[in-house]
Amino acid sequence: MAKWAKWAWNEYRYGTPKKPTLARVFKGEAKQHVVNAIIDELADWRLSKFQHEASCRHGIRSALCTQGHAWSRADIEADLLVQEGLSRIHAVRPSYAEGQRHYTVPRENCAWCAGEIEQGNWKGQRFCSSMCANSALEHRVFGDQYESEAIRLSAYRLIRKEKAPARECKFCGLPFQSSRKGSAYCSPRCVRGARGDFHGDKDCAVCGKTFHPQRMSIKCCSNECAGAYRVREYRAAYPERACDCCGTIFRPSKPWGRRCSRRCTDMMSNRFKSERKKAAIGPSNVIYLTAEIFDRWFKCAA
Repeated sequence: MAKWAKWAWNEYRYGTPKKPTLARVFKGEAKQHVVNAIIDELADWRLSKFQHEASCRHGIRSALCTQGHAWSRADIEADLLVQEGLSRIHAVRPSYAEGQRHYTVPRENCAWCAGEIEQGNWKGQRFCSSMCANSALEHRVFGDQYESEAIRLSAYRLIRKEKAPARECKFCGLPFQSSRKGSAYCSPRCVRGARGDFHGDKDCAVCGKTFHPQRMSIKCCSNECAGAYRVREYRAAYPERACDCCGTIFRPSKPWGRRCSRRCTDMMSNRFKSERKKAAIGPSNVIYLTAEIFDRWFKCAA
């Protein structure tokens, strides 16, 4: 008989076997006393709630072993007691990504040594020097796939940038180093200046005050002027018109708006529906008898 068939027969005949359970060493008040002592040790933490987990487990296990308990049973009992203490202080274990060294390091600091990156160079750069970049590539201490790929590319660019020879910017004339072979400008600002779209001071489109915009698309000097500019543009794009239903003068919210309210829209829609129904039925042959028709018929019959 095959092994799987024998196992299936035994399960059918005798039922699913239950996992063996070991009797607890500490029970009742003795267990609560030990758990309270563990909570007192775990609560005195500085870096994490799990800081004294290992020491508590090792101490309990050693004490049980000296009392004559087997190592495996002492380890299981120590683990259960410590886990109960951690649950009592509401300790939640972090995920794998949260446990990596770069998780708490801000982007302004080096992803390897956590040191501050030189002011103005931290945008897009994750390492303070090529030494840290080489260390990150050698040890490969990366988190999830996206973060690890970004750090790897940052380290690669920094190493290539330091090995590249210094060149002179064609716009401002300052020396710079770049990881790209064909780079002729030191910054995006110089690139825009070379293209001729370098933005300087301009006059506000509403109040006429001279200001220096952060972007070329900005046309107003303040939020108040920007709101007034949007209102002016809205009125120019959507002029006032008369409602097709009631004739009220209104300003539509869309270029194709023809009714001033929902009520007028429903009335015009019902009117169009009734007209389509009449057109589908066609002209009626029914003659309604009126007083004039009756008199004319009576004169003809006389």
